[in-house]
Amino acid sequence: MGVFQRRGNRAGKIWWISYMLAGRQHRESSGSTNKRIAEKLLTVRKAQVFEDRWNLPKSQTPHLENAVKEFLAAVPHDNTRARYDSSLRSVLRYFGPKIRLSEITPQSDCGFQQKRLSEGASRATANRDVAALSAMLSRTKKLSLISHNPCTDVGKLNERRERRQAKPLSYEEEARIKSVAPLWLRRSLRCWWRQAYV
Repeated sequence: MGVFQRRGNRAGKIWWISYMLAGRQHRESSGSTNKRIAEKLLTVRKAQVFEDRWNLPKSQTPHLENAVKEFLAAVPHDNTRARYDSSLRSVLRYFGPKIRLSEITPQSDCGFQQKRLSEGASRATANRDVAALSAMLSRTKKLSLISHNPCTDVGKLNERRERRQAKPLSYEEEARIKSVAPLWLRRSLRCWWRQAYV
């Protein structure tokens, strides 16, 4: 393994690198006449071989835009894909398409949640958006492209306060509904919607 120049051809000033991969020697041109560039390329190749051998996360993680496209292509169900697509568009708008997955942190996830709330999204929508990002990052982690899913460190927003609570009908409200309701609804009111049954 090392850096060398080939002799006996016109490209004799070009530096080449040699390294071992899966028990075999590989040679590759650096494309440069600068020895330092060739040494840096050799260092990168050694790191890539080491990462593959130990199944480590890659040092150069993909950009968010590419990861989103690959993730959506892997989702089999149309409705699920449409929901993820809607959420991940908001993610791309906030983080930008060129951010690397390794640069997403729990702090930036919390910032994304707060930004969605400030834009007028409900807590449930913000939670679904973070869940879509988390699903994509979990898949990326399984592919050994990142070492940790930062969304697992971010808590969910409380959605209960925003939900409409069930309210039993009073006897007066029940009588008003019965006066205009069809027969099937009047029968169901008799059993379910009384305040006394709650």
